[in-house]
Order: sequence, then C-alpha cells, then structure tokens
Amino acid sequence: MDFRTIDYNFFVEGDWKLSPKLTLNLGLRYELDLPGYETQGRMSSFDPALYQPRMEVEDGAPVGPPISGFVLPGNVAPQYDVPGLPKVGKRLLKSNDPNNLLRALDSVGRR
Repeated sequence: MDFRTIDYNFFVEGDWKLSPKLTLNLGLRYELDLPGYETQGRMSSFDPALYQPRMEVEDGAPVGPPISGFVLPGNVAPQYDVPGLPKVGKRLLKSNDPNNLLRALDSVGRR
C-alpha cells in the first residue's frame, strides 16, 4: 500500500522580560493532522452514519450481510470498484480537528 498523510505544525514563542529578575516565556502551537489516504484507491471503510440494517428477516435474524455503510475512496482503482457502494473523497476518515490550537506557558522563571 502507498499510504500518505500530511501534517502541518507551526510554533511561535517569545520571551518577555517583566523585570530584571522575572522573565516570561510563552508559546503558541498549531497542529493540523489531515487524515491519511491510499494513493492507489485500494482501501475501503465503513461509515456507521450510512449503515441501515437489512429489513429481510428469516427465523428472527436478518438475512445476508449488511447492504449499507461501506464506502469506497473517490480514487478507487477500477479492479476494486464495487457497484452500488458510495464513493467519498480519497480521505476516508473524517477525524481531523482544525481547531487544534495549543497555548503553552512554558516557564515563568526568576533570574
């Protein structure tokens, strides 16, 4: 498999001398970790939000496998394409948090 992912990380920090004996060191960090993807479209996934159980019942149990919930990437390779399965973006997961801003008070030191 040719799995790829992209991560963006930025960090700034500064020292502020409040008095001759007190220095404040503050930092701010931002991280954006995008979900990975497989470059050749050879990966599938299951989306619970799309799942609907089969309505056909025999002897009190559903008949056959679930017919919904499985998804294919938008860049699916032709030999792995399954008719009837929805195609989503090449990134199958939706687990990124774009609001990942970390504030850090690294140290308050007297010098």
